[in-house]
Amino acid sequence: MSDGARHGGLVLRAGNTKVFAPVGWVVKVVSAPRVEPIPGAPPTLEGVALVDGEAIPVLRVGPTRGPMLVATWLGERLGIVGLDPIASGTFPTDPASPQGVIHEGEPVPALDLAELYATVQRSPWA
Repeated sequence: MSDGARHGGLVLRAGNTKVFAPVGWVVKVVSAPRVEPIPGAPPTLEGVALVDGEAIPVLRVGPTRGPMLVATWLGERLGIVGLDPIASGTFPTDPASPQGVIHEGEPVPALDLAELYATVQRSPWA
């Protein structure tokens, strides 16, 4: 049972999994832009897209190619594709995972943007 604490953000679907994107790093959701692939990049780095006049890296987390989540991480703007928005608002905090939330009675973990970002940074390509 929740202690009344809530997190604001987006609940999204990545394949068969739900994830939560906290409002603290969500900039916006945009229609899928044109993404230019980068030769030799790791599979999670879809490429680079132009958003608001700025070239940003686009990371893939799921199989779909619908809208793109624009987020900030470590002062950088990133695009994230492979996510389908399900709901936005404030959600009860998951007591078992303080960064996660409860949506429709189910625990939803926070999207691990740190790990996703680190995967690209750790690759021999970076």
